[in-house]
Amino acid sequence: MEPQINTILSRLGKAKKTELASEKVELANIKELQSILKSLDSKENKMLDLSNKWLDLKRELKSENDKYTAELEKAIKSLNEFKNKAKELGLNANDVKQVKDLSDFVNYAQGTVKDINRITK
Repeated sequence: MEPQINTILSRLGKAKKTELASEKVELANIKELQSILKSLDSKENKMLDLSNKWLDLKRELKSENDKYTAELEKAIKSLNEFKNKAKELGLNANDVKQVKDLSDFVNYAQGTVKDINRITK
């Protein structure tokens, strides 16, 4: 009978070792999962921070674009008034360098306003 007891004890010893090994694996897996969770949480916080900064910048950009649009409207009104007065005097306003420069800039700026409007929707 003694050999059977030794066999049983031997098997029990092996079973315990297997069980302990699987617990070690489980602990390692838990640590890995905790590490993954920590990494994801960190990335989530970074994205939320950047998202909030983006929203603040977007609001600021929209506000500045609205001010820019108002200034462009004033510039267009001034250009039209100047052109009408020059026409009344029999002059061609387009011969004036500043009129041409401002007209060119207004045309360019209107494209910028449209681009910013698309971004800030």
